[in-house]
Amino acid sequence: MNSAPYRHRQLAVLVAAALAGTGTAAAAPAGRVDFATGGVSVTSADGRSRPAARGLEVQPGDRIVTADGRAQIRFTDGAYVSLQPNTDFAIRDYQYDGRTDGSEKGVFGLVRGALRTVTGAIGRVNRGAYQIQTPTATIGIRGTGGLIQVLGDGTTRVVSSSGIWTLTNPAGTLNLPAGTAGEATPNPKEAPQETATGPEVPAPPPTLLAALPPIATSAFVAGDQVTANGLPASLVSPLDCTTGCELAYATLTGSGFPFTGSAQSVAAPNSGVLLDGNLAMIGFKTSSSQFAAVGAQTDTGTADGVLSWGRWTAATLDGSPWPAFQTLAYVTGLPSPIADLTSQTGTFTFNLIGGTAPTDGTNVGTLLGGQVIGYFGPTPKVGINNFSYAIRGNTYTISTPLGSEFVVPPGGPYAPFSGTATLASSGSDCTLGCSANVNGHFMGSGATHAGFAYTAGGVVSPATVGAAAFKR
Repeated sequence: MNSAPYRHRQLAVLVAAALAGTGTAAAAPAGRVDFATGGVSVTSADGRSRPAARGLEVQPGDRIVTADGRAQIRFTDGAYVSLQPNTDFAIRDYQYDGRTDGSEKGVFGLVRGALRTVTGAIGRVNRGAYQIQTPTATIGIRGTGGLIQVLGDGTTRVVSSSGIWTLTNPAGTLNLPAGTAGEATPNPKEAPQETATGPEVPAPPPTLLAALPPIATSAFVAGDQVTANGLPASLVSPLDCTTGCELAYATLTGSGFPFTGSAQSVAAPNSGVLLDGNLAMIGFKTSSSQFAAVGAQTDTGTADGVLSWGRWTAATLDGSPWPAFQTLAYVTGLPSPIADLTSQTGTFTFNLIGGTAPTDGTNVGTLLGGQVIGYFGPTPKVGINNFSYAIRGNTYTISTPLGSEFVVPPGGPYAPFSGTATLASSGSDCTLGCSANVNGHFMGSGATHAGFAYTAGGVVSPATVGAAAFKR
């Protein structure tokens, strides 16, 4: 009897067991690529290089280099880094198995370029274990997130968006509260100093679809999640809200914690918004509090790398149930400076391009259509033209009568709008009077987009909430 096949199988089993026992078997990934655009490569510790693509796993020892591209890496503890063009980034030591027992660690290297970072479980629980090392300093992340840049001469510049960061070199350590910028020069005998010149990041590129020919599309249909070119919205370039986007939201929660049950808004930079790889909002902060949310989310969409929208249901905040929470609809995006409105003169129509289905917490309806009208000039105003939705067998229309348009505060720095609009119903539930509370913002360079959240109802009509996005 020839026993060679048996011996070969036995040897294979022994080798596999030995590899598993010594830890040489495939290790759990440190994270994955959320998205990559342009030229981005990942090189492993053994020198193997591969192009970065969405979903690609990254490991400790990997080096990620962007040429003309950008990439976002999501780590297993919930942290992420958003790498800017011409950046050289390394995962030097990463340990996280789902537990925060003191063994967790996230140590990264930034040789050149710039990145935005938001910490996860490692940075929140064991703050000293989350570090980014540059040629001239070590940055301790004791807060949620911020921006880091390494200049051509090695100078390190940072600014945090929350918490207190530390900037350390051989000459000393500088503590940086939120909103304070600091730098460490190539001179190791010169301690880090505060600076009025913070990190600089290249402007986001145009949408990835900009080079494609326009595609004729019909009017907006509820449920469509497409760009102006008619292609899936998930293909647009990333929307970076880590340093503050305009945020408008409407919620059906009860009173007291933390919202009052109507549409509300937070202006950048007080609105720190955290998006996942699909650009759905998974965390945010107001001027006084910050929240991470986990739960079901639907109706999500994005447009042109400028704004995104969605609707949370069954959410928890930092692992705790949200009392009386039923639904939250939001739209968030890059804020337009007020000068984008006051420097233009004329009337501009913004057409509906997406939004959340209206809901009263029990029933879910259908978004039908509508427009935002921008009256730009020295004293800009906003009108809502026949914004309509269907729910509970009735059709509802939100409008601002002539002369009742919302005023955009001309003092800036951004361009929010809010007010009470009329609400008409095809049924009899508004005979005693209905209205809609609206909060929104203009978004994008040149005020190309707008979005608002609304809470609508009356004495008889149940409160309905939703959010909508528009483009001119």
